[in-house]
Amino acid sequence: MGVGSGQFANILKGDEVERFLGGFVLPDNVRAAAERDNPGTKFPKDANDVLKDVKDIWDKKGFLSPAELRSELVQRYTPNADPKLSQFLKDIELSRNVPESTTGYLSKEHAYSGTGLAHLYAKETGKPIAMVEVDFSNMGGTNEEFKRRIAAERGIPVSEVPQQDAEKMTDRAVRHLCDTMTKSLGDSLPKGAKIVPIRTGGDEVRLLFTGVDDPAE
Repeated sequence: MGVGSGQFANILKGDEVERFLGGFVLPDNVRAAAERDNPGTKFPKDANDVLKDVKDIWDKKGFLSPAELRSELVQRYTPNADPKLSQFLKDIELSRNVPESTTGYLSKEHAYSGTGLAHLYAKETGKPIAMVEVDFSNMGGTNEEFKRRIAAERGIPVSEVPQQDAEKMTDRAVRHLCDTMTKSLGDSLPKGAKIVPIRTGGDEVRLLFTGVDDPAE
C-alpha cells in the first residue's frame, strides 16, 4: 500500500490525505474576499490549518468516515451560511455515506482517503486504529456451487440455471458475511468505538475501527 510524499510521506495513502486537506484551501485572493464577506470567519491558508481543524473535530467526535469529516469541515467553514444552504451542503456530503447494495459497506471511493485519514488519525492523536482486510476468495466457484444447488432444487440441468440467479445468491451470501462481520466486531468492541467498513473491490472489503487499545488484540 503506497505512501505519500513531503509532509505526509510516512502516511499510508498520504497523497490522498494531501488532496483531502488541500481541497479546503482557497486561493489567497478568494480567501481574502471570503473573509471580507464573512466577518469573524477565518478560512484555512494551507493544509496545516485544515489539519488543525481536523484534529479538533477528531478530539470532539472521534474518527469519522471521509464523508462525515468533510461535512464537519464544510459546516465549520460556512458558519454564516443560510441554514437551508448549510443543510443542503451537509446532505450532499453525507450522501456519499450511502452504503453500496451488495455488502452494505461504503463504496470504493472511500478506500484510499479513508485509509490515509485513519493512519493520520493514529499518528496525530496517538490513539490506535485498526485495519482488517478481507478477501472473499473464489466467488466464481461460489456462483458455480449455487448453480448446482439451484439446479437440484428445480430439477433441471445445471446448464439451464441462469447465471444471474446464482450471482444473486452469491451476493446474498456476501451481504450476510459482511453483516455478520460488522455485528461481531461491534459486539466485541467497547461502547463508542467507530467502525468504517469499505468495499475496496469486487470481492474485497476493508474495515477501519477504533476501540482496540492493545496492539496484541
